[in-house]
Amino acid sequence: MRCPRLGHEITLSYCLQESVDLPCSRIVPCWSSVLDIETYLQEQLPPELWQKFNNFQSKDKLTSIIELIAAAKAKNHGYE
Repeated sequence: MRCPRLGHEITLSYCLQESVDLPCSRIVPCWSSVLDIETYLQEQLPPELWQKFNNFQSKDKLTSIIELIAAAKAKNHGYE
């Protein structure tokens, strides 16, 4: 798989350990076209790590942009 973060080919094993105890936050969008990665992760990760992984999934770009705009507006209006 070509990694959008690193810009070169990597293996699934790298993605599984990219964040030390958690898989890379982008593993689902990157690998879902190749395999059912969410089911695989649920089966492979202990329940507490699966929960931690789900809680720290990166947001899509549109959501991040909207949140940044809202934060900037709030800051400019003295709400923060």
